[in-house]
Amino acid sequence: YELSVDDASLVAIICCIETTIPFRKPDSDGRLPTENLFRRLQEVNEKYDIGMAEAELVKIVQRAADLANRDLENFSYEEHAVFLSMTWNLLPESNISLRNTKAFLISDFALAMKKMLGFFDNLDARTIYMTFRENKEEEEISE
Repeated sequence: YELSVDDASLVAIICCIETTIPFRKPDSDGRLPTENLFRRLQEVNEKYDIGMAEAELVKIVQRAADLANRDLENFSYEEHAVFLSMTWNLLPESNISLRNTKAFLISDFALAMKKMLGFFDNLDARTIYMTFRENKEEEEISE
């Protein structure tokens, strides 16, 4: 079969997928996930001779960070009820036993709540939103 997406677009799509892995901390050298992504993107661009200029690579990572931030935008909703409603909707996603909509055990629900509490207890607010080289959402993120 023939690939109908050019290499540059395919790489941009892969970067968007990569940034939607949420809540990642800086690496042991203090580099943000987007900085590491940019470095890997530069390597791929050179290794496979994709031919993108550095400004294009920067734009790809910025767009990917913006996408990831939109994916988690409910964390910044001013109306807490909307945030909580969306959080409740995630319970079956991360707890297989709750996916049966007809019936589940109270103990399964209690375990799901305990896991959610553990998640929020260990969540580092600095890892929720991504930035990269002054992308347009950076000002909004700091607010």
